[in-house]
Formats: sequence, structure tokens, C-alpha cells
Amino acid sequence: MPPLGGFISKWNLLIGAVEGDQLVLIVVLLISSLLNAAYFFPIVYRGFFVPAADGGGDGIKEAPLFCLIPLSVTALVSLALFFYPETLLKLARKLIEVESLLDAHIKLLGEPAEDTVQTGYIQLPASEQR
Repeated sequence: MPPLGGFISKWNLLIGAVEGDQLVLIVVLLISSLLNAAYFFPIVYRGFFVPAADGGGDGIKEAPLFCLIPLSVTALVSLALFFYPETLLKLARKLIEVESLLDAHIKLLGEPAEDTVQTGYIQLPASEQR
């Protein structure tokens, strides 16, 4: 549906596929959109256009508190990040900074010795291999 996030990402993929002359990707995206519409149409139709069965609303209760609290916290955190994204951006910048420092440190160390095995940022002696 056009106002939702999935539409925007799929639209951007489609624009990129058209600009890149990727006919196969265009066809795949269009088929995917048609399948999504076919899957969701019965749900929307039943939800909005089919009258409720007799007594269908009697058994509906509020969800338990342990289900409501995580949803509420997630919604509040999402809203906070929407209005105040600086906190998350500062954290991301710090992580990038730390990673670049680690890369520079590894370059300064040079090649690992012959009796060591390098796994990520850690050099293990060859005797500790499994």
C-alpha cells in the first residue's frame, strides 16, 4: 500500500531496476507485489466487508499485561528514536570510530607470526586451534 514503508522500499528498488535496465528484477518485483496483494486481499476483505458471526465478539478480552508491556515499550522507544535520533546516531558514529581504530591497530601490528592464527581481531597461537 502506498503510504506504508514496504511500498517505499519496493518503489526505490523498482526505480533502481528500471534505471539499471534489470528486466528480470522488474518482473520479480512486480510478481512479488501481485502475490502480496493476493495474500492480503482476503484478510482485508474479511476484516472490513464481511459481517461478524453471531456472538463473535463476546469472547474478546484484553491481552495479558505481559503482552502489553513489551509492545508499549517498543512503541515508546520507536517514537523516542523518531523524535530524538541523535542518541542512536552518536552511538553508531562511536562504533564506526572504534572499528576504524581497531583496523588501524591491526595494520600497525603487521602480519601475524607463523605460529599464530588470526580470527577476526584476535591472534591465537596455533596450539589453541581445534
